[in-house]
Amino acid sequence: MSKRKTRSELKAVSCRAGEPSAGWSQTFETLEANNPAFDEPTLGVLARDQFYFVANSQWGAIDEKGRLAPDEKLREPVVLKLKL
Repeated sequence: MSKRKTRSELKAVSCRAGEPSAGWSQTFETLEANNPAFDEPTLGVLARDQFYFVANSQWGAIDEKGRLAPDEKLREPVVLKLKL
């Protein structure tokens, strides 16, 4: 059985460092960098030819005990999209 590559097989998002798990691509392409809205971008979804992702996960607003920073230190979530 031949494997046919589809657009969805060619794009992935990983939020962790280290070796990829089974089934993950071992190649990558930077889609966007140094965006001023970025604060640990994470989590994304592919919809047709658009990639939507959270630009400011604000992981730094969680302390070592798992407590969230006060509201005045948090920002509204920013969801960006890229045409692929």
